[in-house]
This record gives sequence, C-alpha cells and structure tokens, in this order.
Amino acid sequence: MVDLRDLCEAHIRAVGGDEANGRRFVLGPSHVSIFPSDFVLLFAKAFPERAASLPEVPDDLVNAPLFTIDSSLTEEKLGMKFRSVEETVIDTAKWLIASGGEEAWAAVGKRY
Repeated sequence: MVDLRDLCEAHIRAVGGDEANGRRFVLGPSHVSIFPSDFVLLFAKAFPERAASLPEVPDDLVNAPLFTIDSSLTEEKLGMKFRSVEETVIDTAKWLIASGGEEAWAAVGKRY
C-alpha cells in the first residue's frame, strides 16, 4: 500500500534526476505487514465516535496479510521516506469524512 502523495513525489523525483534512468522502483513503506482486519481497528481508534458503525471483518479477511516489500533502493536512489500505512489509512478516512463520503455511502446503501 502506497500513499498517493508518496507516489506523486516519487514520480517527480524520478523525472527530475538521473538516478532513475533505466530503473524500476518499488513504492511504499518497506517490511510492513498489515492485515485488512487491522483497518477496522485503526478507524475505531482514530474515530471512536464512529466505531459502532464500522463493519464486521469477513472471516476470510481476518489475518489475510498484504504482501511486504523492500523499497530500500527507492529510498536510497530517490531519497524517499514513505508514509506509514497507518498514516495513509487515517488520512484517507479524514478526507472521506470531510468531503461528504459518509453521506454518499449512505445513499449507495439505500439503493442496494
């Protein structure tokens, strides 16, 4: 999982220097394992007032890890420091709440 802000920054750095010529880079924080079920816990901790409305995690997603990556070459050659998965998830949730995502989701739920 890579934060879109980091993805954009990496592209700008790659275009702006010779370090990226002929190379491919892995983007995202290195050696991180997070489970989809962890997202609900992150949301509940960051938004306790919304915890009761969070969905149950389906059994097949409990302890189903996302893969881990090694982005040390990207960090070295492009000088990148990636945001944590936790920061990305929480910032995304804050943005969704601020931009009316809850109302949009409620409207979708009424149609289905």
